[in-house]
Amino acid sequence: MKEFNLDKFLSAPLPTEEEIISSWQGDATKPVVSVVCLTYNQDKYIEDAIRGFLIQRTSFPFEVIIHDDASTDSTAQKILEYKERYPNIIKPVIQAENQYSKAPFSVMSEAFKVASGEYVAICEGDDFWIDELKLQSQFSMMKQNPEIKICFHACHETGGGRVKQLLKRFLLYPKKAGVIDAKEVIRNGGGYVPTASIFLKRTEFMNFPGWFAACPVGDYLLQIILANPGGALFSPKVMCVYRKFAEGSWSAKIAKSSEFSVTHSIKMTESLNKLKLYFASKYSDEIDGVINLIILSVLLDKDIDKSHKERLGSLIPESVMVKEAYRVAQNPHDPGSIFIRHIMSGYLSLLRFVRIFKVSCKWAVK
Repeated sequence: MKEFNLDKFLSAPLPTEEEIISSWQGDATKPVVSVVCLTYNQDKYIEDAIRGFLIQRTSFPFEVIIHDDASTDSTAQKILEYKERYPNIIKPVIQAENQYSKAPFSVMSEAFKVASGEYVAICEGDDFWIDELKLQSQFSMMKQNPEIKICFHACHETGGGRVKQLLKRFLLYPKKAGVIDAKEVIRNGGGYVPTASIFLKRTEFMNFPGWFAACPVGDYLLQIILANPGGALFSPKVMCVYRKFAEGSWSAKIAKSSEFSVTHSIKMTESLNKLKLYFASKYSDEIDGVINLIILSVLLDKDIDKSHKERLGSLIPESVMVKEAYRVAQNPHDPGSIFIRHIMSGYLSLLRFVRIFKVSCKWAVK
């Protein structure tokens, strides 16, 4: 397999709009795929994202909807400069007032209202695509599996600053393309399906429940809803880059602030409980397992104060193992508790590793 050349990718001249459109078949004014890019104060990163869109080689028309949520830096200006160069492809939505502060995932809803393609590919403004056939390959996969509503693929990751190198993500994906069950999508958490890899049927998203707009991290719930009931299509090919700890990102806020971590965990728990009701308890065991892991990870943070731990503890679903972990977290200085805490933490990690390993082996023999 040919090794990806990052320097070459970042320095190569972009195709002109005429060159991009020249390979399209059908009516160029009717996009088959809408690329939806959400951005806010990402002037350091947005051009990498746009580059990934413009290198795409497809047999069908596509459009690029870039939703800027009232950035206070030069992000919007850079988007408009690309709009001047690619007027028939790039379609900016520049907000005068920040929408995320009103309802977090309403930002995506606003962008989807502008999209007109049968399919939508998602990429946030601090991530980027590195494969020129990403859209074409995912489109073909979805066409061959019309009963599936969502498709994703593997990715690399990089740090929050200037891109210097790409790192392989430690996730044990199947070795072959195929369908991953909705239960596995739930169990493996939001990071299992990289947001920049999501390719979905647009009309399916438009029918989402009203409470969805208030979800703090809606892309994870989006993955779950669309993976039901037929699962999610997966490609092992690495075609995008997730920028971890980018300035202003969710991952950076979690890492810097215990208060933000607690608030986020509470909101995610509330959203996941709504999801259980939405599915009429179809995936209750899997969703409860995720809630347990989310809360446990915060409870074991020594910087979380007692009142927050009590609030979080009250949200834990009934489970002997996790209730015990909560008791341990309340007594962090007790030698026995410290020992049990490490055992519990290691046990949860081991269970997750074994589960993913078994799935990987199952796929490998197919």
